[in-house]
Amino acid sequence: MLQWLELFKEAQEISRRIEEELAQIEIEVAVHQDRIRIRMDGTKTVTDLEIAPELLHPDRKDELERWLLIGLQQATQRVDEEVRQRVQQFLPPGLRLPGFS
Repeated sequence: MLQWLELFKEAQEISRRIEEELAQIEIEVAVHQDRIRIRMDGTKTVTDLEIAPELLHPDRKDELERWLLIGLQQATQRVDEEVRQRVQQFLPPGLRLPGFS
């Protein structure tokens, strides 16, 4: 029983350290010749969005939407890659978690 308690405490500590590590992730993606910049944190929250003024015109709505989707997809993929790399360093050798290997 004591072993299970120790394992549980160790898992809690690893989980806390992973959360701290993920909180430090910040990804920036620039698309459409740097006219759109998206910053995203390790929880996939968009923390900043910059759009060049020339794209903020009603005639360019479809173009803006298309490039925003591309930028958001790229940022999400980069966060996923970074999360995978950082989580893997906390796992014991040989242990693989689905989605993190």
